[in-house]
Amino acid sequence: MSLEMLKAEVDAAAQQIQAAADGAGATEPGSHLAGVAAALPGSASAGAAQALVESWDTTVSEWHRDASGLAERMSAAAEHLQATDEVVARGFGRPMELAQ
Repeated sequence: MSLEMLKAEVDAAAQQIQAAADGAGATEPGSHLAGVAAALPGSASAGAAQALVESWDTTVSEWHRDASGLAERMSAAAEHLQATDEVVARGFGRPMELAQ
């Protein structure tokens, strides 16, 4: 069994995850949802819209934190694997061909 890891591809995937996290973190639905409450005062929809506004920041903030952490761990793991491969290659006395 063998494993091939292309660090550049892992880094690109981590960047895409971070971009998605940043995009989600920048969303602010409060002003849009306030219109629901104003249009339908006292309704179940108005209450649901208000509940969504209140929980949005917490939920999206947690997801942003988790996705950002994943991106960081992916890059760190790729860096660690590459460094380990270089140490092993030197131990065998052969030059390492790195795919980047």
